[in-house]
Amino acid sequence: MFWGTETGNVDAKGRLKLSASVHRKLRERCGAAERTPGSAADTDVFVTSLDGEEIKVFPSEEWARILAQLAAGDSATDGQANNRLLMQANNYGKPEDIDKQGRLTLPAALRNFTGPVKIQWRNHHLVVWREATFNQRVEANKPTADDLAYGANELGL
Repeated sequence: MFWGTETGNVDAKGRLKLSASVHRKLRERCGAAERTPGSAADTDVFVTSLDGEEIKVFPSEEWARILAQLAAGDSATDGQANNRLLMQANNYGKPEDIDKQGRLTLPAALRNFTGPVKIQWRNHHLVVWREATFNQRVEANKPTADDLAYGANELGL
C-alpha cells in the first residue's frame, strides 16, 4: 500500500503507465509477482469505472470479493442497486494484466483518458483521475475549520 498521490500517464494507445513504486505494490497485492508471465492464471486486475470520470483498478481477488457481495444482495432494493452497479462496472470494465513496464491497457470505454493522471490508493483499489479533474476535486474538497480542528484534536494531524 502507498499513501499520497502519484502522477501517471495514459498514452495514445490507452495504456496507463504506473510509477515503479505503484507498479511493484500493485503486483505484490495481486500476487502477480509469483506468477509466470503469459501463464493461464487469472488476470492481475479488473479495470473499470462507474461514471466514466474516475477509473478504478481492483486486484482480481478483491474484485471477486465485491462480485460475491453483489450476488448476495439481501433485498429487492439491494438487488436492483447491485444490478445497476454491476451493469456500469461491466460496461466500462475489463480484466487486464500489468505488463513488465508497469502499464495497464484501459478498456475501450475508458480510452479517452489520455495524458497526465493522478493516482491514489483507496483501501483496496487504485483510483485514477485526469489531472484537471483531480485538481478540481482537491479545490472543491478543502477542509473546513471544523475538519481541521477535528483532525488536530481527534486524529493528531
